[in-house]
Amino acid sequence: MKYFKQIIKLSATPATVFYPLPVIPFLIFSLAEQTNLLVFTKITMLSFLFFAAINLWNHVNDVEEDLLAGKDNIFAENKELRKNTVFLCLFLYIFSFSLVFIWTLSFFGILCFLPVAVLTWMYSDKLFFGKVFVRLKENYITELVTYIFSYPLFTLVLWNLAAPTNLKAIMLSIMMLFFGLWGVFLKDIKDTTGDRLAGLNTLAVKFSPETNLKASLFFLLVFYIVFIGGIFLDLFSRPSIVCLLSILSPLYVIVVSHRSKWTIDSYLIKPLSVLGVSNIFFFVLLSLINLLKF
Repeated sequence: MKYFKQIIKLSATPATVFYPLPVIPFLIFSLAEQTNLLVFTKITMLSFLFFAAINLWNHVNDVEEDLLAGKDNIFAENKELRKNTVFLCLFLYIFSFSLVFIWTLSFFGILCFLPVAVLTWMYSDKLFFGKVFVRLKENYITELVTYIFSYPLFTLVLWNLAAPTNLKAIMLSIMMLFFGLWGVFLKDIKDTTGDRLAGLNTLAVKFSPETNLKASLFFLLVFYIVFIGGIFLDLFSRPSIVCLLSILSPLYVIVVSHRSKWTIDSYLIKPLSVLGVSNIFFFVLLSLINLLKF
């Protein structure tokens, strides 16, 4: 129990709209036009458990990289804790699959979950398959492949707990594809030093921080373009267009970055923080509009 709080904290690091914030579960619940709170509970529970497994598995395998980057890692200090957490990750992966198997409304949900489970496990794994194969996170191509498949497919997994897959679900999964790409390019900016010292060939090492920032903002704008397409196709209600207020945030970051000639410095801290909040605002507002049927 000594490390319980630290394990819980690590399981939610980095924080995402899947966990510890149930933003995407709430969005799927509303878009699938559900009113049964048990369905929302199922979606949230699976999202929380699976993302906790992904995060813990990443931290357990990143001991050496964290030490090189000067980051604290409790698993470097306690090998017994590291071993126990490996078993916990295995349990959470297997339990998550069991929940999908029991709760999914169609076999398609299971088909979507299996590649996500394999990719996210192989992405971080250094203890099992990683002893033979290069981890997916160590090369920018396989790093991108993991995000390109995992974000949209897991969105469809959660959707299939609430309703059968339809055009609205597919449109949302495409939006989440570009949202995931926004996140991975932005995430890698802060990982440059650690990845380079560890000899990795990630996006942070392959491309400059300025290029990663531009790519991140580009994919976020595409995310909004796909959303607009969904409105024109009547997949999202017309009042949902007010959610586009959130696009002002990435446009603001673009203007500020352009004025500073795209140099990465402390001036970006506030704009990027506002950007993160505006993304959450977008999802929550879209959820409420659909839930209240404006």
